[in-house]
Amino acid sequence: MTSLVLAAGAEEVHAHLVTGAADGTRVRHTGWAVAGNAVETAVTGDGARVRVTGSALVSEAVALHGLDTATTEPVPAGTALGPAAAVPVLTGTVTGRSACSSRRCD
Repeated sequence: MTSLVLAAGAEEVHAHLVTGAADGTRVRHTGWAVAGNAVETAVTGDGARVRVTGSALVSEAVALHGLDTATTEPVPAGTALGPAAAVPVLTGTVTGRSACSSRRCD
């Protein structure tokens, strides 16, 4: 896999080129974990945008190309920054083309 990250402030764009994987192979891209006393998660839009909020922080992942499903993954034991935590997750299927996502963490 070859990856390129463009970052400016809290905004990041990730482009991934997956080579050598068979068509139909599932791929996964995760965002930054957010922790706090409680976290809120939301999948919005057409199912390709996910947002995790907690302790005044936001981590959002948006599928731009090649990734088609957005979910969140809880961190059952939390982190050192809080007892509750979650990670935004984007998944897709290898089709011989690249995948791109935008990740934001405020």
